[in-house]
This record gives sequence, structure tokens and C-alpha cells, in this order.
Amino acid sequence: MRACLSALPLLAVAGVPALADVAAVHRDRLPQTPPVLAALDDAAAMEPYSDRWSNKWIFPVPKKDVAEHLRKDITALQAAVKDNPTNEELLLVAGLVAHYGYNVDVEHTDESAPQDLAAAGKLDPNDFRVSWFHADFMCQTIKPSVGAKEFLSIEGSHAWRDLPAAFWRNYEHCAAVTNMPAHLLRAAGYLSQLAPSTDDDKFYESLGHDRMTAVDLTRDYDTASSWTGDRDGDDVAVTSTACGVRFRARSTWTPDRLELQKGSCVAVFSTGPYKAPRGPLHPEILLIAQRPEGSETLADFAQKFTKLGTFSPMTPAHCPASHCLAMQGVQPGIYTKDGDGHPRIVVFERDEPPNPGLLFESPQDPPAQGQGTQVIRPNRMLERIPGTLYYVIALDTASTIEQSADNDFDFFLEHTQVE
Repeated sequence: MRACLSALPLLAVAGVPALADVAAVHRDRLPQTPPVLAALDDAAAMEPYSDRWSNKWIFPVPKKDVAEHLRKDITALQAAVKDNPTNEELLLVAGLVAHYGYNVDVEHTDESAPQDLAAAGKLDPNDFRVSWFHADFMCQTIKPSVGAKEFLSIEGSHAWRDLPAAFWRNYEHCAAVTNMPAHLLRAAGYLSQLAPSTDDDKFYESLGHDRMTAVDLTRDYDTASSWTGDRDGDDVAVTSTACGVRFRARSTWTPDRLELQKGSCVAVFSTGPYKAPRGPLHPEILLIAQRPEGSETLADFAQKFTKLGTFSPMTPAHCPASHCLAMQGVQPGIYTKDGDGHPRIVVFERDEPPNPGLLFESPQDPPAQGQGTQVIRPNRMLERIPGTLYYVIALDTASTIEQSADNDFDFFLEHTQVE
């Protein structure tokens, strides 16, 4: 069973090699025999028609002819592998060509492609091409998230300029299939500096932009379109790409507000309950993110939240940014028999990153439903509010339950990420 995004099968342009993975092969490291070299050359000629599976064949060469070419190439390469089992380059080519055979439905290639690549990897674990070709293969199967994670691993261990344009084109495709538009757009930016733009490059960049929507700072958004919540063990990971923030909340906490209104982000959670003299109390944790108003400084922003009571500086247990302003307050008698109010305030700022959304994206597999080709139309994602954002995370609690509330506040701070 294959997974594809709507419109992705329409990418290929007949006769134009979009990816050219064969170009990454070192011909001089292969056995210099006519069958092997002929198979390599033939696979390169078939590459424009077989580097991607297509549900609508638009090429000038019939699909059955491409499949027959690749079937013969695979047979020749597998025979050479038996005679040269320690030639890593040969195994790499065999895996790549089997992948191309898989894309045109050559039998047994779903098994031989990963097997040959795994054997090549054992001979040279440091050859990033093995992981690259395997990642690209997995991204065209029912579990593309496996391939996407391999691409991310390669990216994390190499300078981007050291990876060829063909790698970034495969990466783009995988990011598209696994619904990671921010990663797709970053790869498109790299590609623009590495190679002349192709029609496929332009399509993918357009696809990335189409999956992201600029925040309208004049309108209000409902919770479902501006915040997401996902289980994370016993907790819930709450994310707003528009607000550039992700945090974890205990599953026992109650979300009182999750809003994005006219460019201002608000999240409010009640924790507890904790035993107090008058009965159970629920401390409250507040997060606000918004752009500074005019010439407003971070200190000016902090003062908005310190008008009730007396506040003094404190050192927070955690700071989600490189620098935080933090204060603790006393609000005498505000909770009567339950004690004074003991609020905590932590404020910080973040500039808009070069590629907003990267921090919060992770590969998504297609739905595991039905048989045959799955067509997926991913949801659009709100872009981060542009420019610098000021953040405040505040705790509202009574002194009689202060220790329990502080523990909740420290947990929230520790598990808050901003980009």
C-alpha cells in the first residue's frame, strides 16, 4: 500500500531528471564490468520516470517498458553482488535501482531495496548516502515518518551545504508527504542556493506556502484553529504555531481558556485541587503572548501584571528563553482564611526565527485505512505572528497551598518551548 498527497503524483515532467540520485554514485568504485556499468547507465536513463511512483503515467516511455528495463538492471546488479559481496558502492546502487523498480511495480523490490541498503550500511556505517537512499525509499511507503526521521537525523549531523541538491529535493518530497511545511520551506531555501530552480522546486515551495496561512491580527480565532493538544504520556502537549509556543499540561489540569484574539494569545489552566482551610483550591497558570505595543519594553510589559500587591525580584526555577524577568508578589488577605495571594510572574521575549514552525513540526504518517493509494489533504497551519513577541507566564495562588502551586508552576516553566 502506498501513501501520497493529492497533487504530488502530478509533479514529474517527462524527460526531466528532477532528483538525479544516481549522480551521487561513485562509478569508479563499482566493479568495472560491462553488465554493471551498463545497468548503472540504464538506471540513470530510467530515473526520470521511476524516481517517484505516479498514479497517472504521463511519460513518453510506457510504464511496462521502464519496468522491464529496471528488472533487467536489477538482475544484473544482483548477480554482481553475489560475486562482489563486499563492494559497498555496488550494494548502494543495487538498493537504489531496486527502489526505482519498486516505483514501477517490479516484483520483490519492496524487500530487496532495504536489504541491499542495509548491507551497504554495514560495510560503511559513515556513508550518509545509505541513510539518504533508505530514507527516500521509506518516504514512498506506508510509513513515511520513518524516512522523515532519517532525513532529520542526516540533516542534524551535516552542514547543509555539504549535502547535495538531490538530497534536499528528496527531503522536500518527504516533508511534503509527512506534512512538515516549515521543513519543506527551509529545504527550498537551501536548494535556491545550491542549484538552479526546477519546475518541481517551484511546485514544492508553493506547496509549502499553501499549507501555511498568515495570522490576521484583526480577527479572533477559535480554539480549534489556533491551538492543538496531543497526548504526551500522562500529560498533554499544547501547541500554537501562531503564538510560537508549546507547553505541557498535566492531564488533571482544566483548560479554562485557549484563545487567539487580534494577535494576542491567551492560555489559562486550573491545577489542583489542593486542600485549603475553606476547602479545595485550584491554582491558576496563565500564559499570554503578544507583540509589544509601540515602544513598549519588556519591563513595561511586566509591569502590567504587577499592579495588585507588592512585588520583588526572584530567580525562576526555569526560563524558557535566554533571559527572563521574574517577580514574586504578596497580595494581603485576598483569599481571606485561605491566606494571602502569592503570585509569580515570569516574562521573556523572542524574536521571529528564520524558519517559523520548525520547532513544533514532527513527521505524520497517513491514516492507516483501506487498501491501495491513500490521498491525503493536510490541514493548513497558522504561521507565527510576525516580529518580536513578549510572553508572560503567571501563577495565581493562595499562600496556604503555595508549595503545591509552585511545583505546578515550575513544571509548566520547565516544559514550555518558544521559538
